[in-house]
Amino acid sequence: VKVVFLVNNILVFASSAFLMLCAEWQELCIGRVLLGLSVGLSSSISPLYLAEITPPSLRSVIGNCHRLGIPIGIVASQLLTTPEVSPLATVQLWQYIFLLPICFS
Repeated sequence: VKVVFLVNNILVFASSAFLMLCAEWQELCIGRVLLGLSVGLSSSISPLYLAEITPPSLRSVIGNCHRLGIPIGIVASQLLTTPEVSPLATVQLWQYIFLLPICFS
């Protein structure tokens, strides 16, 4: 499982950097597909890893925390791309939003 996480981190880094540096809409589509693959991979592997390392008495709590993190991440990404809330949500700076997945990977 740890090897899959390492491969996934490389995929997140590469796809986010690709999205940040893209100049054409085709490149944006390719970056989105790669980032979508990494999100799908991490959302399927993370619960498995958490179940392996968590004591049996805490598995349900930790599993629910993982499920709660997904909508929190969605709300955070919506806020980061709302011009009234985020200074990065401009035509000139939108690509810098993709630095966040690089920082977290």
